[in-house]
Amino acid sequence: MSEFSPGPVKDDETLLSVVTSKNFISNGYIEPTLFESRMSNGISTDRKNYTTLTDYDMRAEKLVEENPKKSNYGSIALLVGGIRKINLEGQRAIAVYDTALRENRSHAEIACTEVPPAGTQSRKKLRASLRRKVLDATLHGGRVLSSSALFGCDAATSGTTTIGDPSANKVGGDQI
Repeated sequence: MSEFSPGPVKDDETLLSVVTSKNFISNGYIEPTLFESRMSNGISTDRKNYTTLTDYDMRAEKLVEENPKKSNYGSIALLVGGIRKINLEGQRAIAVYDTALRENRSHAEIACTEVPPAGTQSRKKLRASLRRKVLDATLHGGRVLSSSALFGCDAATSGTTTIGDPSANKVGGDQI
């Protein structure tokens, strides 16, 4: 746990992650390939209870400004307990770690606990497991939403705006 940590990441927490490539979205929903492509490097997230809409949007804007290949296509929300339930051959396949930073105490990382070598049967099983189970861990049915929609609703809320166009995501959470 980081020295800047607000505490261990609990199963009932919500994590938010910016979607920076349209390749991970289909008809406004997140594609499980987001997790497949990050098996080795992990996925940076923010713990919703420890950030604000303004801070989250500023970090999202900085993320895409630093890499011209990225755009802010919206965000996804994930339930930590759902992520931790994903397993491979009886072992937890994905973990969530507190990785709070001085400039972002809400930072957490989703990472595969053990990544089998490429081309192996175990790696294929992990990919298949991710495809089947990752959407179960997302809130809002896996919809990619504006940050303001994610901060304005909880897991039980429906009817929020699905997006996937970077022009719809403005700093401050405004949406078109």
